[in-house]
Amino acid sequence: MKSVVELKNDLFRLGNDLNSDWYYLETKDKIGKKFYSYDSSTNTMILLVEVQGTQYEGRNTRIEDLLINDKVTIKREPNNEYNSLNLAVENKDNKSLGNLSADICDVLSPLIDKDIIIIDDASVEFVEPLSKRSAKCKKSLLTIKLILHFKEQIINSEHSSLICLLGGDQTRTWAQELSIIKCSIPLNEAKLLFEIYNRYCDEYNNDSLNYFGLDNLADEVIYARQKMKNEKITGLSYDRLYDADNLIDYMKIIIDKEAERYGQLKNYIPCDEEVYDDYYSLKDLIYANAIDENKYYWFDQCRVDKDEYEYHTGCEFNHWYEIVELYDPSQELPFDLSDEDIVSIFGFKKFESFGDLSYGC
Repeated sequence: MKSVVELKNDLFRLGNDLNSDWYYLETKDKIGKKFYSYDSSTNTMILLVEVQGTQYEGRNTRIEDLLINDKVTIKREPNNEYNSLNLAVENKDNKSLGNLSADICDVLSPLIDKDIIIIDDASVEFVEPLSKRSAKCKKSLLTIKLILHFKEQIINSEHSSLICLLGGDQTRTWAQELSIIKCSIPLNEAKLLFEIYNRYCDEYNNDSLNYFGLDNLADEVIYARQKMKNEKITGLSYDRLYDADNLIDYMKIIIDKEAERYGQLKNYIPCDEEVYDDYYSLKDLIYANAIDENKYYWFDQCRVDKDEYEYHTGCEFNHWYEIVELYDPSQELPFDLSDEDIVSIFGFKKFESFGDLSYGC
């Protein structure tokens, strides 16, 4: 099952696809405008979507009476025999005009079902009834405009955690990418997951505190590792103890063997057997339970947008390091990311709890 962040990302990808040249839409040339736009200041999205199946069940006749800007209704049909994620389109008399395409339904419906996105308005953007089309045509053309907004996720600090995922490559590009992730994992359970991860990596018995990753972070990382060791509970073993090929298998073993301490974490073990591989990490667990995510980018210590960052960096990094930090969401972050004058987050005293995802390549 996809996380909220993954579902949101699917929607943004779909929007970009709708605007792309390779995504075929019959009414694109007739309408002559973008089929997707997003206003981050209002968290509002506009999608133009073509209605499918207009030739069936007398829908051509109903579409003859439609005018531009007429209101339509989008109806969820979880019991639809062809697609349980189906979104039907109805006129003002609640009569069927067709359905949204499966690729639209597969992205929108999970967000609607989770009460993450609201359809504020649906109206006719373009209509070409069958009577106005070539005699060879069998269906009317109908495109509707959807105006959507994301609901603000209210997060109770007692039942959530805040995670900062920092990546960077200073050897060639001086690139930085920071994800601020709101996570549905309660803070006390997130700390235990970090603890399991550090045990799996045998960090507690690593006498070396040296750090060879991102510039300007050495002192902070060394401090964080020492803090992690100093906060060990007396009488509790922090040894790795159990052999496992990957983190998920290790979690299964340690949750079973030490149920009194870790038993509450069993719900975080993925059900899909295909994810039990060496690449399933703490980062994957975080994203599997993510509620929301904001990303920030720097290049050569200058704040940039995503497009400029990707233009300069692509995927050709020499050394890529990732660090993950765990925060209490009720506490303010020790840096103000809304301040455009911040040219680099390196060097801020920001560590609370620490899990090192990679020392680089």
